Amino acid sequence: RPPDGRNVAYTVLKGFEPASQQSNFDVIVHDVATGWTRTLGTNVRLRYGIEWSWSPDNRHVAWFPAGSSARAAAAAGEPGRLMVASIADGHVTEIGEAHAPSLDPGSGYLRPLWDSAGERVYGVGDGDLWEASLSTGSLRRLTDIPGWQISVIVAGSHDETAWTTNEGRTLWVIARDEGGGESGIFAVDRMSGASRAALTERKWYSGILNVDGSTGTGELAFVSTDQKHLRDIWTFDTRTGAPSQRSRINPGLQRYELGSARLIEWQSRDDEPLAGSLLLPPGYREGERLPLVVWVYGGVRGSRYSRRGSDAVNRFGLVSGAAFNMHVLATRGYAVFFPDAPIRVGSPITDVMESVMTGVDAVIEQGYADPERLALMGQSYGAYNVLGIVTRTDRFKAAVLTAAVTHPDLFAAYLGGRERPGYYEQGQGNMGGSIWEFPERYRENSPLFAFDRIDTPILIGQGELDGDLVPSEAIFRALERLQKPVEHRVYRGESHVITQRANVIDFWERRLEFLAEHLSLAIGERGAVRYPAGSRGGMVPP
Repeated sequence: RPPDGRNVAYTVLKGFEPASQQSNFDVIVHDVATGWTRTLGTNVRLRYGIEWSWSPDNRHVAWFPAGSSARAAAAAGEPGRLMVASIADGHVTEIGEAHAPSLDPGSGYLRPLWDSAGERVYGVGDGDLWEASLSTGSLRRLTDIPGWQISVIVAGSHDETAWTTNEGRTLWVIARDEGGGESGIFAVDRMSGASRAALTERKWYSGILNVDGSTGTGELAFVSTDQKHLRDIWTFDTRTGAPSQRSRINPGLQRYELGSARLIEWQSRDDEPLAGSLLLPPGYREGERLPLVVWVYGGVRGSRYSRRGSDAVNRFGLVSGAAFNMHVLATRGYAVFFPDAPIRVGSPITDVMESVMTGVDAVIEQGYADPERLALMGQSYGAYNVLGIVTRTDRFKAAVLTAAVTHPDLFAAYLGGRERPGYYEQGQGNMGGSIWEFPERYRENSPLFAFDRIDTPILIGQGELDGDLVPSEAIFRALERLQKPVEHRVYRGESHVITQRANVIDFWERRLEFLAEHLSLAIGERGAVRYPAGSRGGMVPP
């Protein structure tokens, strides 16, 4: 509802485009007093239906086309654009530029942000700040910050306008450096587009849902984390340039020594530069070779998901959530590696295998990992990735799958799984077409048909409420039939991510036992792993 309280705007999900994960919505405005309703846009491409905003004068509603098909269309040459609908007559104006990228940053939460006059609208495209002018109908790149990717335009938590200082002259944005090691807060001159770094740190800053600005104090609030500190609220004073910590979610954590992370870089066999984050135990001494756990999650080449690994170098525990806090492993003597794993259309298993194996080889060659003590972990799509890897190599001594919701037979998944065919044709499944167009692709990327080659012991953890459990049950039953070492644990009351304290603890305890058993490690009195007496290993016993 806009500030005048007269009208309410909302979106209605109309369905999904064929052969894709693109959701379409109608954008509707409703007059509260009279009951009058007008549809401003029909079958509008949005991701979650929330990426739109009111103009400050309550006369317009604006949105960026968003979602997988919208981004694919922009990548194929369709210009990035802003759509502005008039409340008075329903007319929709399209503001675009021939070479502009999609103004959907991929997160699904960044709405168009207006200036206070309702004349200009701001968005993020390909990591740059873009500005649309209603009076001229033009769209221009306002600023790009060399070496950095803008992720957030600062706005008040319930505001439709961009937050500014200096009497409206200065915009503020949050960005990450392209190497993944730093986050920064930048000031941008609204007229010239000139930018300056106000604060840069080797930390991970929050996304749009955790950013706010105060006109009264000139401070912006954000959430910050690194490998030594949990996510906490910080403020940045734009007048003095001083950051201040405002919350301490777990002061007791300061009593513990945690591990540290570093960026590992290597090249694929095709000479593609790749990177990943390596988390090492506290007190690590150079040259120690450690048991290595590899966290896997493939992402479409060129998307923000293809850089999840290298972007995690300053994210607490590498992976979000208590169930995946990799400090649990690092503080017990493991190294944990999260490599980038870009995938191409039609070959997810081959591509993930290439990225992971060349990355693991790089970690071994650089002296961090024991080549005889390697393990894999993956959640959701990452579980499917892990399953594909162990059908093609026996180098890993253990593998842990959580939320294994992708059926190992993609033909069965395509026709009767929880995902629609569009998931596989043009979505995350990344087959590029139907089972009738590319039957060999579907077969080559169905791990089920190579289960007889698996020698790696597998532990499966699944939430009872995570879909129908058919995929994880199929994995377990097939491996059991082949007399492969497999264990299936289903947690009551849990969904896609295990969150209940007792279950998180139980699953971590079982994972630690499982890894130690299959990597031939002993567990000391304080839980740290060590090499058994008489074995050859690179760790110094705790």
